[in-house]
Amino acid sequence: MSNTVPAADRISNKVAVPDPSDKTVWNADNVMTILDKILNGEYVIKLKTWDIAGRPAAPEIGMIGINSEIGDGTIEWYTGSQWQPLGL
Repeated sequence: MSNTVPAADRISNKVAVPDPSDKTVWNADNVMTILDKILNGEYVIKLKTWDIAGRPAAPEIGMIGINSEIGDGTIEWYTGSQWQPLGL
């Protein structure tokens, strides 16, 4: 069985990519294809790991990483004002 992002949750952008071999050009369809591959185990992502002192100095909203000091390596994200555990 194949896992994919459900149709109701998919985003779509049919703007043509000028050069399909240029991997620096992205549109929503490219992103959804990659998410499907991650869900199917074809691609993996590796999150940055840090301790509290090693968190990014200038974090941006939505950054995520693994905090090695909290529990068994809690995934946390930056809300724009603080780091919060990601509720998985």
